[in-house]
Amino acid sequence: MQRVYPSSGSVSIWVGAFETEDAFDEEVDAVLAPALNLPCDIADICETTFESQATPIRSLLTGFSGDRSFVDSAILAAERVGISSGTAAIVCYHLAVTDASVSDRLHFLGTHSGTDILA
Repeated sequence: MQRVYPSSGSVSIWVGAFETEDAFDEEVDAVLAPALNLPCDIADICETTFESQATPIRSLLTGFSGDRSFVDSAILAAERVGISSGTAAIVCYHLAVTDASVSDRLHFLGTHSGTDILA
């Protein structure tokens, strides 16, 4: 995996289907965060969401900071790999990533142009 942080105007997005929020949090903490090897805590640059039932990708990503700037391109990316819904998402701001398949449970939807309010 290659990553650039900080990368102004970039958001990297992962979605998945988890039975519990604890399982999602564990996957982020035990798999994604170590793989990214960021110079800061992942919580400092990311927002997450968890829903108890499968939710369409648009609804899952709506409500993230700056969602209007990246939601359409993320939906297209999800459609290209056959993902239409999930229970969890993580959006990392100011992070550009390539080759980010780090988990069978978290699906990388790519790095997209986007803005946020976390600057």
